[in-house]
Amino acid sequence: SFLTTRIIYSNPDLAKKTFLVTSATPGEGKTTVAVNLAMVFTQAEEKVLLVDTDLRRPRLHSIFKVDSANGVIDLLAFDKTEIHSLIRATGVKGLDLLTCGEVPPNPSELLGSSRMGVLLDALKSRADVVLFDSPPALVVTDPSVLASSVDGVLVVVDSTGTRSEALVRTREALERAAGQGKILGAVL
Repeated sequence: SFLTTRIIYSNPDLAKKTFLVTSATPGEGKTTVAVNLAMVFTQAEEKVLLVDTDLRRPRLHSIFKVDSANGVIDLLAFDKTEIHSLIRATGVKGLDLLTCGEVPPNPSELLGSSRMGVLLDALKSRADVVLFDSPPALVVTDPSVLASSVDGVLVVVDSTGTRSEALVRTREALERAAGQGKILGAVL
C-alpha cells in the first residue's frame, strides 16, 4: 500500500522497525489504522507484532476476539518474563498480538519505566515490525512517553473532526517528547 511504502522509504538510512500509532483525540480511527497497517505489512511477508498500549481503553483483543488477560501490563507491572506465552496468534498469517492485560491505575508510569525499555528490545527480536496502538496524544501523556522509544510515529487524523489546533498541539507534544524526525506523517 501507499502508506507502507511511505513508511519504509521515509528515511532509507534509518532501519525502522517500531511504530507508534496515535491521534489527537478519541474516535479518529487510530486502532483501525494500526490493524490495517499491520495487515498490509503481513502481505509484504513481514512478521508483525501488534501491541495494545492503549492501557486505558484497550480494543485490540475485541477486534481479534482473543482473551485480554495477561498482556503488556503483566510484563511491566508484575515483571513477567515469559513474553512468548503472552503473545497470541490472530488468525492472520504473520500477525501476532500482545494485548493490554488488566487495565492499571498508573499507565504512564508503567510505560515510562525501565521495564518498558527491556520489553521493547524483547519485542523487536520477535518480529520484523512492531506496531503500538496507543491512546490519543491530547488526552493522556502515554503516546509522548512511548514516542521517544519507537522508530517512528504516525498520527491519525479525522478529515471531518480533527481541529487544526489539536493537530498542532499533538505534533508539538510528540516532538517535545521524541525529538524532531520521529513523526513520519499523518494518516488522513
